[in-house]
This record gives sequence, structure tokens and C-alpha cells, in this order.
Amino acid sequence: MPKDKASLTAQPVNGHRDMHLESEQGRTAAAWDQTFQALTAAERKTLGGWAHAVQARGIDSVQDLRLRPWHCPTADSVIGVFQSGQKLAAWLVVGHDGRWAVARCADGAISAAVDSLDAALAMVCPREASFSPC
Repeated sequence: MPKDKASLTAQPVNGHRDMHLESEQGRTAAAWDQTFQALTAAERKTLGGWAHAVQARGIDSVQDLRLRPWHCPTADSVIGVFQSGQKLAAWLVVGHDGRWAVARCADGAISAAVDSLDAALAMVCPREASFSPC
């Protein structure tokens, strides 16, 4: 699919809304607004742009996990980042009180807190074009 015609649409997956890249241009903003309600409009734009930029490098989807039934109080935002072909999130991007951190699910490593969603997403996979997978 050509990148300039790709957009994001909501798909229910395991009871959660999963954002997959698809080719339906007009549904992008509304789908993001409904799914990632805890994010600001600027953060939703950042997340959507990042997801589009890294799709060719193995990031298949992002999922709003904030309303998942957690066993303890949760952060303001919990974003699952999924690699192509995987059923479980590879990373959790967690936001609370304006700070962000990344948890790598494979080994439980947790990053230091950063001041923006963009900085947290760059720890998962930098936007810059690269041939290496995330």
C-alpha cells in the first residue's frame, strides 16, 4: 500500500480498539479521537504520524490499553505497540502527569521518564527512515 494513501482505522481486537494502517483516508482523525481519548489532539497527531512513519519497519499497530482491566491504579495513558504478526504488545508506552516511559515487554526493561510522547516513541523506534527493523 502506498504510504501517502495510508490511514489508521479502529479495529476491535481482544475487546480493545486496535489502530491498524489501512487505506481509508477519511476515517483517520475520527478513529484516533475516539480511541485515544486520554491523549491531547497534538499527542494523537504525534502518535498517528509516528505509527505511519515506522510501519515499514515492523510496527503493525498501536492499541489504547488505558481502559483494560488492570489489577492496580493505572497511568493516564497506556499504549500497546505491536510488531507485525505478534498477538502481544512488544512495548508499552506509559504516560502520567505529563511524563512518559517505555516498558519493553520481552524483558521488563523500563526506560527513564521523558517529557514528551514523541521522545518516548523514539525510544521504541525512531521516525527517521532506516532499513533496520524496530
